[in-house]
Amino acid sequence: MKRHIKIEIIFLLRAALAFGSETSPVVEKALYIAESTFQHNHATSVVWGKSDYEEVTSFLRKFLGAVVLIRTQNADTEEVPKLNEIIGFKQTVFFATEVNEFANFIALLKPLTVVPIRLILVLTKQITDAELTAITKTSWENDLADIIIVSTKQGENAELSTYFPYSKGICGDHTPVKIKPDGTKIFPTKFSNFQGCPIKVTLLPLLPYSKITIENDTVKSTSGINGCVFTMLMEKLNATMDVVSWKDHGGIGTYVNGTATGSLGDLVYRRADIFSPTIIINNFRYAVAQISYVFQTIDIYWFGPHRQEIHEWLKVLQPVMTEISLALITSFILFIVVTKIVIRYGFHRVYFRHSVTFQSFIVFLGQEVKFESKSWLVNCLFVMWIWCCMIVRIVYQGDLVDSLQKTILERPLMNLKEASKVVDGYGGTEAFREFYRETSYFQKFRVLNIGDVTPLVKKVADGKRFLIAIDRLQAFELSSGLQIIDEPITHAPVCFFMRPGWPASKEIDVVIQRLAESGFVQKVLRDNIYEWMKREVHHDYRKTQSLNMKALIGIFYGLGVLYFICVLVFIVNIVYYKLTFRPEQKKLL
Repeated sequence: MKRHIKIEIIFLLRAALAFGSETSPVVEKALYIAESTFQHNHATSVVWGKSDYEEVTSFLRKFLGAVVLIRTQNADTEEVPKLNEIIGFKQTVFFATEVNEFANFIALLKPLTVVPIRLILVLTKQITDAELTAITKTSWENDLADIIIVSTKQGENAELSTYFPYSKGICGDHTPVKIKPDGTKIFPTKFSNFQGCPIKVTLLPLLPYSKITIENDTVKSTSGINGCVFTMLMEKLNATMDVVSWKDHGGIGTYVNGTATGSLGDLVYRRADIFSPTIIINNFRYAVAQISYVFQTIDIYWFGPHRQEIHEWLKVLQPVMTEISLALITSFILFIVVTKIVIRYGFHRVYFRHSVTFQSFIVFLGQEVKFESKSWLVNCLFVMWIWCCMIVRIVYQGDLVDSLQKTILERPLMNLKEASKVVDGYGGTEAFREFYRETSYFQKFRVLNIGDVTPLVKKVADGKRFLIAIDRLQAFELSSGLQIIDEPITHAPVCFFMRPGWPASKEIDVVIQRLAESGFVQKVLRDNIYEWMKREVHHDYRKTQSLNMKALIGIFYGLGVLYFICVLVFIVNIVYYKLTFRPEQKKLL
């Protein structure tokens, strides 16, 4: 039978309403509850079907908040989704004369509800206990827990009823319970203690956040950063885990064109109540599932292969490129100049068969030198030069040993623009791709399944020329041989996701907030970092390596340079000898 809904959106003022008859007891009770519990900064949806206008008008006359009037009358259901998208049914007053009216409306609303609603059901006609039980059963089956039923029975005043699904240790107990509006909370907490009843959970292994222990194809425990928080959450709620899935069946999942996949699909299609580990909040996830209290943010960076060692042969020549070489050259020039001055202007005329420069260079090379000098000052200068050469040689040896322990690495990657030009590709999960939707990187971004991340990270650590977008803690957990690009992609909030309309979500928020404020979440995070650091200290132990051929080739390069310098000095000495000494002096030599 085709249905239609006639919708009137009216924002009313009390002065605009005409005076009517005396308010009925059920309307008085409904007014009291609405005024006490509803937020006046949100519109209240007032829905009725076959009820008389008098009951609705009587309620509107005294209710102070803005309202949206909706009358259901055998009609099309297309208008309800539109109204739910625009305004929603966060706080609703429903006037009904029959149980079926309420059942039809709540069944229509269930697929549209993401955040649980709060509803006051006003029954304008007397009902029986069986009808009241049918209402609470329908409410439980359609995820409506925050409900107050205002009704009357034969010869009785208006009374308030609700149900407590876990109060007697019975899972899903929908027995009606009368409540008193005075002295107690009108909408009481119903999910602070699950009495050992199960919560349907979908899990996904994701280091270091979620580690799952399996025995005989059954989940025994969950650990990790989020796993510890989730275990404590179950303990605080006195609930047990009913794991509906713990294997990768599409990763975290997506929601495209009305179809959900992966673990997100378990929530959207109500196969599970909550998903662990925590994941990033984005538009399409937020639109189809509930989020918990945000207790953590993750730092997302680009990671690439570690910097390769280059010019290994240059290690043995590094000591020559230090400040000691400049000091040696300066000392050599200063020694030559001072010695020349002393020889020329000293009290004793000193004669050398060979030049001072040549002899000083021979001393530097550690060769035997004979010279004759009657000047004590020149002798002291030569002794000082010998000591200087010995000190320089010791320093060079120390620098050589130190340089052999170091590596010369290629230039680090500074940003994505630069890095994308030197690698074979880049990518990450679908959620990370969304950060580049309006950029030129979006089309070439390679989307990875969650199961492909771990093996790819290890390949990148082994040298694969690929950039992967990943959370920093996850990257450190999987491999320490990655190069991080200092420019972060984003710092994203993460939380647990829950199925749409799940009435226990509010209590989940309360418990997680308490865990975060007590420091439990921070302690779990620090413990994880501490364990990672202990592993890294053990793995960072470096064994002594022998001199390889590349370094040995560097030694021959150094010898070649020194041979060239020696030949150059020898040629300069010969030219100096021919140009300086007269033929008579040459005969004496």
